[in-house]
Amino acid sequence: MTTHENSSVLDALGVYGLAEIEPVILAALAGETPLLLIGEHGSGKSLLLERLAEALKLSWRHYNASLLSFDDLVGYPIPDAAGDLQFVKTPAAIWGAQAVFIDEISRARLEVQNKIFPIIHERRVQGIELPDLIHRWAAMNPPLVDGEGDYIGSEALDSALADRFAFHVTVPGWQSLPEGIQRRILKESLCPLGYDNLSKVLASVRQWAADVGRLWGNQIADYTLRMTAGLAAAGLPVSSRRAVLICRNIALVHAAIFRGLSTQDSSVRLGRSAWVAFSNSLPFAASGKPYEQIKLLALHREISVIAFAGSDDARSGILLERDPVKRIERTLACGQLQDDERGALVMDAISGLDSGASAACAWWLVHTGIHERLPLAVSEDLARTYREAAVPTRLVERIPGQSSRGKTLTQFQELSKKTKLDRPAQVALVNLLSSRLYAKSIESTEDLNTVVKGWWRALEELDPPLTIGVA
Repeated sequence: MTTHENSSVLDALGVYGLAEIEPVILAALAGETPLLLIGEHGSGKSLLLERLAEALKLSWRHYNASLLSFDDLVGYPIPDAAGDLQFVKTPAAIWGAQAVFIDEISRARLEVQNKIFPIIHERRVQGIELPDLIHRWAAMNPPLVDGEGDYIGSEALDSALADRFAFHVTVPGWQSLPEGIQRRILKESLCPLGYDNLSKVLASVRQWAADVGRLWGNQIADYTLRMTAGLAAAGLPVSSRRAVLICRNIALVHAAIFRGLSTQDSSVRLGRSAWVAFSNSLPFAASGKPYEQIKLLALHREISVIAFAGSDDARSGILLERDPVKRIERTLACGQLQDDERGALVMDAISGLDSGASAACAWWLVHTGIHERLPLAVSEDLARTYREAAVPTRLVERIPGQSSRGKTLTQFQELSKKTKLDRPAQVALVNLLSSRLYAKSIESTEDLNTVVKGWWRALEELDPPLTIGVA
């Protein structure tokens, strides 16, 4: 499974054969959540994280947990004049790192795991905050289960430590890759590759994940409740922390797979994203608890049909519109909404506009009479703003020379002189400005220009469909 438009970020970084887990990797990066990679030796875990750190231009540290000592993390402690410990920072110390990669975490001694725990969970070491630390990554070989396995010394992680990693991702080994991918790895492994737009991709994923939560938060929560109940019934209960992480992971993965789509995704697509996120969010492989994934997949298929039914609705399409003014138009044009829902969507869109544009939309809704189709409370809110634009406010104030206030009032007077009384939108704008100048919510020419630009920008978008929603 690749991301939208088959644009593979990992291929661009020269890390091939990871199409199935690429959305999960991007989701972990976008969400800045701890990521644990589990795989055979030589499967490219370290290469993947190294390429990602380089693409994001991160200051990062790479530690081998099997050899790690506490001094490697913090430097050497020296008491200061007050008797408090200060640390002599070495190039390898964690201070100032934006990303930390802890390799061979399953081979770390118990006391080392205990010191790693707050780094992963709290971004702290020795109780000291690590303000620069963003990404926490770790890698391990599959652990021994009941003393059996291919990697002697790779022990199951403590359950509490495993639970701190949001994503547990199994990286495919060489033998499981198709021959075409193997050939590509051999042919292109030495090519210098990079991906300059990775930060923009992650910003897009974060923005879309917020939309996904807003659109389908209830369905995702329902799916997670049902799936975790199924796990508990199978003797694999998860913590409340894990349940919350699963919900967040589903939104992030869905955004990573379908980022940039201009229309809402179908419930089938959301179900597919939920499975990718859910199956890569379970801590059981790291903590040595075997489970039958085929049974879990069967449970997912049953539950996703129930949980995500109806996610492809009119409200979703409206909320996916990023332009608040266009969102107002779509809301008013939609005949499938209840009055209270229509009012909530209109006010949500207006709240996302600057002061000039929001005033323009409120004035337009009342001026056209559309506000009568909205709930009374919404109409009253709109009417308060409308009054600012509908009722002239007389400004009796001597212009104080070349002060900021004086320049603003002079500019307002010049604008007023150009107003054509037969054009309601122009008169309304002058009234709005005079009201806000009187209330001193406009203090500078920059404030005034912002309101003017926002006003006309919104009305230019609203004016062509002026009769939308009018019976």
